[in-house]
Amino acid sequence: MKLDDNVEYAIRVMAGKLKKARYDTVWLLGGSSGLLLQGVDLSRQPRDIDVYTDSKDAEEIYSLLNDFATDKLGPSETEIYSSRLAHFHIAGMPLELVSDFRISTAAGSYHVNVGALFPYSPEVGLGGCKVRLMPLAHELVFNVLRAREDRYEPIAARMKQAPDQYFPALELIVEDNRLTPSVVEQISRLTEV
Repeated sequence: MKLDDNVEYAIRVMAGKLKKARYDTVWLLGGSSGLLLQGVDLSRQPRDIDVYTDSKDAEEIYSLLNDFATDKLGPSETEIYSSRLAHFHIAGMPLELVSDFRISTAAGSYHVNVGALFPYSPEVGLGGCKVRLMPLAHELVFNVLRAREDRYEPIAARMKQAPDQYFPALELIVEDNRLTPSVVEQISRLTEV
């Protein structure tokens, strides 16, 4: 499945605004949009756009996208997630800015360090804009922890096609977070490493 033109346009508008960020500002496009752009087979188009960053860059990104904001950047907590979160609406698409993201389940806890993942993030061109994507290793671990088989199976299938490209980031995530042995084993089984 190819990314819908409307979703791509919204991403390009966002990326155009974020070109004005400081040179060291780091953000990554994740979620279903990032998965489709990396060739992961999904059953439906994205319903929103997910942009991840670290706390140090969240305020700057929020201010650059402020014209599209529907709320303020602030803490968000659910039973398993915590982050600083803000919502936007760009060209008909909802967008979430997520910083300092953590997921904690019985299977383990994972704190997303966007700066550490950035060197492993693939870059794609979209209509003159360059966009860096959340590594598939992040998407795999995140979806295993939230038991989303419909996501982690196709992600793992894509990762197996180019292991040298994807597994250094996976190694980093596993080493830097607290995942239960059963989750590590499941990831190993899914990716055949």
